[in-house]
Amino acid sequence: MKLSLVVSYAFTACVALAHSHAKITLPAPTHRLSRRFDADELASDEDWKDASCKGGRLIGLMLGTDEEAGPKIESTKDNNPPSAKSEWQGDLKQELKTWGWHDDYVEDVYADMDYLDVTSVVEALRINGKPKGDGGNNIAYHIQHMDPNANPKDKLQTYKVDGKEYRATNARHIFVVNPIDGVIMGQFLESPASAARMAWYRQPTSEELPKLQRLSDLFWGYWVRDNPNIANIRYFWMVDIANEDTEEILARALSEANKKIGKWPGVTFDMDSDAGKAILGSANGAVFAWFLIQHKKQLGDKWIPRVTVFLNDIGRSFSGAHILFYVEDAP
Repeated sequence: MKLSLVVSYAFTACVALAHSHAKITLPAPTHRLSRRFDADELASDEDWKDASCKGGRLIGLMLGTDEEAGPKIESTKDNNPPSAKSEWQGDLKQELKTWGWHDDYVEDVYADMDYLDVTSVVEALRINGKPKGDGGNNIAYHIQHMDPNANPKDKLQTYKVDGKEYRATNARHIFVVNPIDGVIMGQFLESPASAARMAWYRQPTSEELPKLQRLSDLFWGYWVRDNPNIANIRYFWMVDIANEDTEEILARALSEANKKIGKWPGVTFDMDSDAGKAILGSANGAVFAWFLIQHKKQLGDKWIPRVTVFLNDIGRSFSGAHILFYVEDAP
């Protein structure tokens, strides 16, 4: 089946998507936690179909123009003139501060690909694997939805926006941006909703969470900083997947293809396959699709044509799964 037919089917079959420095103890780079990928826990038929359907719709939005995509997204359908652009634009420095986000200390090892045991991948992609502090291109960021320098440093922190008081969620994201080689790498990612559940011992309401919270928007704010060529996005990389739903989707993709995960070059799925669409539609894939969909004016019409799943250079015994999404101009 040709990709155009797959996308058309996805639009017909899927329901509309609603669009989501004092030193402290940092989580260890994820591969040092010895998280292991479990290939035996497979996504259910329902979860597999839902993820594949979502991925198919995201493909359609990526391949469409900004004007075509805008009316098909719940959060942008009323934009005039029609556009899929996010309300969050620019480097977001002030907006992040307003909504309770703070930059915090991060060690250079998070930006060192040798330390992360992915040297073979860096060499194959011909990208720089060293942190900026060592003369490389990789910039590590650590942002928290709390003020690490304030007291109390716990779940009792609050902030105000337009006169309304909000509670800090303790969300935390650690990621790497390489603007020269065109790479964004997610490492330790904890959303405000997930962090609030842990900190508050209950499910937060949407009204309690920061308006600026979607990872695609947060990534964008850091991607554009001191970046002379923001359209130069080539790879999205998720390191040592910790999301159990995504893990199960990966396991089913490999099972359906009768493949086993291994070191680079791993296993690659094109977006004309159910597996490719399901991985794209997972929590760890959709964020990058939205990054492209909601910034077409700056990036041009780009899409993700394929994805590779692999382990680090140590191998199965000490590795979670990595996902690499390739970015190209839309056909």
